[in-house]
Amino acid sequence: MGDESEKDKTEDNENEERIELIYNIIQDQFRLFWDNKNTLDKKASNVIIFSGIVISIFSGIVGILLKNLSETQGFYLYINSYLWLSLIFIIGTVLLICSIVYALRAYNLRKWTLAPDPQGLLDGYAKTNKSKSEILKSVSATIAQTITDNEKEVDDKVNSIKISFKLLQFGMMFYAVWIICIVLIYIGGEA
Repeated sequence: MGDESEKDKTEDNENEERIELIYNIIQDQFRLFWDNKNTLDKKASNVIIFSGIVISIFSGIVGILLKNLSETQGFYLYINSYLWLSLIFIIGTVLLICSIVYALRAYNLRKWTLAPDPQGLLDGYAKTNKSKSEILKSVSATIAQTITDNEKEVDDKVNSIKISFKLLQFGMMFYAVWIICIVLIYIGGEA
């Protein structure tokens, strides 16, 4: 009989250790999920800041160039070239503004499900005589469900940031083309 009770205790300990291991794994996944969400927020924020700075700088450059355009004799633009340059600049600016919009969409405040609910935990478990294993099983299931519930929100955030980065890249390409055209026209005007 002593062997059976000792065997039962060993099995209970192993079962409790297994449940605690599962709980720790799920809890680590939830922390990783939350860290990923925060990283995505930082990326969205960086896109907003970078795009805003680039638009500001290039708008300033355009203002200076337009002001000096009539004063500089070597920098002569035909009306056709001026329209193309304006179009390239406007497209680049619109792309960067769209990048900001998508980054804001990713950065948008959303309701995230957190687990476990502290009040529910107190009400459901602290005032009962449930074992540690039962509590860990229940909390593990709740955390796992929370991760599943929040995955769609994270996927939406990831897609918005991907689109935002693509728009940022295309906007920067248009600005690069604009700079190259300005330099070529300026060099051609001096020759």
